[in-house]
Amino acid sequence: MQQGNYLEHKRNNRIMKYSLFILPAIAAATAINFNNPQRLEIREKVATDRFRIFSDDEPVLPHNVQPYGNTDVLKRDKVEAYGSSKRNDSSDSLDPERFEKPSPVSEFCKENDHFIENSGDMYNLQAQCDTILGNLHFKDYNDALIDFGKLRSVQGSIFIENCSALVKIEGHKLERIRQTFSLRSLTSLVSIDLSSLKDVRVINWKVLPILNEALISNEVNGLSSLTISDTALPIIEGFKNVEDVDVFEINNNRYLESVKANIKHVRQKLSVHANARETELEMPRLISAENITVRDTSSVYFPKLEEVGSSLEFIQNHFTELRISSLKTVGGTLGIIDNGNLKLANFNNVTDIQGGLMVANNTRLEKIDFFSKLRQIGGAIYFEGKFNDTDFPQLKLVKGSAFVKTNSGSMDCSKWTTPKSGRSIVRGGKISCISGRRQKAQSVSQDGSVLTETDSEYDDTSEFGNDNAGSGSFAGKAQSGSTIKKTPSILWILTASLIGALGHYFS
Repeated sequence: MQQGNYLEHKRNNRIMKYSLFILPAIAAATAINFNNPQRLEIREKVATDRFRIFSDDEPVLPHNVQPYGNTDVLKRDKVEAYGSSKRNDSSDSLDPERFEKPSPVSEFCKENDHFIENSGDMYNLQAQCDTILGNLHFKDYNDALIDFGKLRSVQGSIFIENCSALVKIEGHKLERIRQTFSLRSLTSLVSIDLSSLKDVRVINWKVLPILNEALISNEVNGLSSLTISDTALPIIEGFKNVEDVDVFEINNNRYLESVKANIKHVRQKLSVHANARETELEMPRLISAENITVRDTSSVYFPKLEEVGSSLEFIQNHFTELRISSLKTVGGTLGIIDNGNLKLANFNNVTDIQGGLMVANNTRLEKIDFFSKLRQIGGAIYFEGKFNDTDFPQLKLVKGSAFVKTNSGSMDCSKWTTPKSGRSIVRGGKISCISGRRQKAQSVSQDGSVLTETDSEYDDTSEFGNDNAGSGSFAGKAQSGSTIKKTPSILWILTASLIGALGHYFS
């Protein structure tokens, strides 16, 4: 018993002696490992094994929190985005769209043309595609509704033609038609609801006789051509982001009350005609246009129009006044014709008309005195009506002929036939002025010298137009009101202008 106690006591002393050496060693090793950076990195990796946030020296991707696991993928995306693994320090910010990957487009959605015959075809298409790379064709479509459903973008065109059963077109998610949106011969179409459509190049709608509602986004961009013909639309307006177009044509919309647009430049043709008598045309930002024709309107508002590259025509309108007070130059013919209610006009900043000037059959217009700064007319003059006087205080040169005819006997024809300086401002070969029943006529040379002069009773059968110089004469006959159409053709002026230009070129 005593011996057993002795052995146990000796073993305990041995353990205590080893502990004095082992425990400090363990403590030291633990301290070293605790401060080891590699050990810390492992601990942090374990703690953030699911997600991490990129540091300041790494690119911020669309989602700034990314799975940690596949670092190779992250490095590859970084290289693809930047072209290398190094960040461009000069860039202050990154565009998230640079990192967005487009959704895959199936081969079916990439086809050049899709032909839709019924609503089932359209349902299957929009179920598979939110983007169409080609064109959509609806011809002889036999259902009442076209619903574009989930379709967001058509990179080509949409053609909907000869669908007699079609009543409504809608697509609440359709945002883009990259080319043409064409509607033609849809005799039952009542409504169009494409409220998200913001990008379309060409709108061409023709023969939609009962269409009375059309809704597209007011933020539409990219429009280069707008044609709306033969609809029942009461208002055509919006397009607040559209500034430049090639064509703006609105015609034969019999219930149309208002046309409004913020367009600044029309590169080819601006034409508003044959709509309702009440149609009001407002283009408050229009600065220039190549060719303008306005018919059958009750008011015209072009407060900033400065330049017309070719012809400018106001024909058979119902307004009482016409103020185009910012206009300076007209590159072709200016015609103010058959506007039965017109009493007041203002073109007082126009200095140059390179074609002809025609003011005819504006029955309430008492004076042609609204060109106070006009200095030159490149073609012929044709004035006809009930006016009492004409006044062009700064006019120095008319390269074509001149025909002035009024029913009023108080008109002073000497303004045109008796040059103050001895030379006529009319250089086109022929001057004819008819006041009441008196006619004064002259033949002039190209330098303005008066060759012959007559003063006689007006003869309804006399001809006006041929001249020995062959320059600046009117085509055809300009006789009495019984032989001249109520609305004279603008071709008279155009022909005269062309002949005058050729005569001066070859002289």
